Amino acid sequence: MPSAISKAATLAIGLAIAPTAQADDLPIEGMWNYRVTEWTDGVAVPEPELTQEAKDFLAKRKAAEQAGYVRGVTSMLCLPGGFPSVMFLRTPMQILAGIGRVAITAESSIEPRTVYLNVPHPDIIDPSWYGNSVGHWDNGDLIVDTIGLNGRGKRHGIWQVGRDLPGTSAEAHIVERFHVEPGGKVLTLTMTVDDPVYYAKPYSVTVHYDRMPDDSPRYEAVCEVDLDALSKVDLEAIKDIDIEAERLLEDKVTGDPFDH
Repeated sequence: MPSAISKAATLAIGLAIAPTAQADDLPIEGMWNYRVTEWTDGVAVPEPELTQEAKDFLAKRKAAEQAGYVRGVTSMLCLPGGFPSVMFLRTPMQILAGIGRVAITAESSIEPRTVYLNVPHPDIIDPSWYGNSVGHWDNGDLIVDTIGLNGRGKRHGIWQVGRDLPGTSAEAHIVERFHVEPGGKVLTLTMTVDDPVYYAKPYSVTVHYDRMPDDSPRYEAVCEVDLDALSKVDLEAIKDIDIEAERLLEDKVTGDPFDH
């Protein structure tokens, strides 16, 4: 059976053939606000089918939370939340398109997420927080294919209020379709996560973003490292449910926890 990367690479090459342009009258560019109320107002969402590894991990995390674990090392070190969690933040998101790429930047994330248009995934991918994303326009919709994640994203990969989910592993393959609804005021994102480590079968969700006024500013939001809080953490006690705690305990991490 071909690997997730090889399957994704084959798919991406197919996606790059005969792309169509973005619809000029319904631009994706602009400031968008994630409609978090979809997860809090009782809207039915599909239940994911998790692997046993994911269930065991969630059980350990729940036990740690009952013992007082409330804040991850990722937060204390101001490390990125990673993808796909960056798409579910409760802060405005700016999308810019041009020069063969689309840039997606959340207000609370300094590093933009880049989607390279009409090209396949490279043969060699350096694993990263947002992975390697390639895409193309399909009758005005933006189709994005992502692989190459480093597996260090925050504990909630897909943000769903009231539902306990794992993040995504380094083996995840994620496909997105961005569609601007008629009138140009609503952006619909359908995301399918294929992650054999945590999800027993591909898991799809659909969320919406509301367009903000064209003159909406993008404010600077800077995270400050909290070394005082980190110094009080028992890393050994949480290493099984916090990957950054595990990394800090490894010999190979010798003083630069920000190195990916």
